[in-house]
Amino acid sequence: MLHSAKERHDWRHSLSRYRPFTGKKRVRFEPTDQTRKLEAEVTELNEFFSKFTLEGGTHRGYRRIFNLGIPEGYRWNKGGRLYSAGEENYQMLPADERVQMRIDGELVKELDIRASFLTILYAQCGQTLDLSTDPYEVQGIERDVVKQWVVMTLGNGTFHRSWPKDFKDKFFEETGEELQKVYPIKTVRDAVLGRHPIIAKCQNHQLDIFDLMYLEAEAMVRAMLQLKRAYGIPSLTVHDSIIVRERDVCAAAEAVARSFKSVCGVEAEFGKWTRPGSISA
Repeated sequence: MLHSAKERHDWRHSLSRYRPFTGKKRVRFEPTDQTRKLEAEVTELNEFFSKFTLEGGTHRGYRRIFNLGIPEGYRWNKGGRLYSAGEENYQMLPADERVQMRIDGELVKELDIRASFLTILYAQCGQTLDLSTDPYEVQGIERDVVKQWVVMTLGNGTFHRSWPKDFKDKFFEETGEELQKVYPIKTVRDAVLGRHPIIAKCQNHQLDIFDLMYLEAEAMVRAMLQLKRAYGIPSLTVHDSIIVRERDVCAAAEAVARSFKSVCGVEAEFGKWTRPGSISA
């Protein structure tokens, strides 16, 4: 599937005021050899996993969605993540619930790439991210707040002046406090840039978040296809992580490491393997 960039295309009433509505539109395109290959890969993964039973979660097959689509001349290198179909799917489950799933009755493990977007960004800018400590650890600021700022800033071109409404609402729901008062966005910006000045240097870079997303997604798709074709191993993904049966975790780690190095040009470092009752690092 190909989605356009967000566009302001009408106005919608919201409580006491009208506001511009931004949304993505599906873009129609003429099939090519490249799109047929992409479609065949998703079909191959879907047909293969349909032979297995997933317990504790729902998976009805993947759609691979590309972003920033245009009617002609599209290069299929923006976005490209695999999304499990339907609203109630395993990707929507919390991490500690996903690791309680079973594939054909066998417990699973989830293997995630540490700081995937930051790792790719550093590599694309010719540098190496230091993972000897948590890259999202900034003194005096909660990790989730740091990560939110990084993800919404990468490749944006300008720095945001306010926090996204959804994140503000979530923070208030969990803490009872207003995000901007606890963590003013400019304070967070200055602190994170002190830890990762490369983000500021790359503001005018050609890269955007959908470039990073594509490289990550391409590495994961290749790894899943390798596992299927070489070993007959079923797998699921949550974008920067792969879920396999416990007995397949070593093969999965090797496949993801090879693909990530090949596609992104940098070694992947994995968080702790997620076990039932725990949350990955």
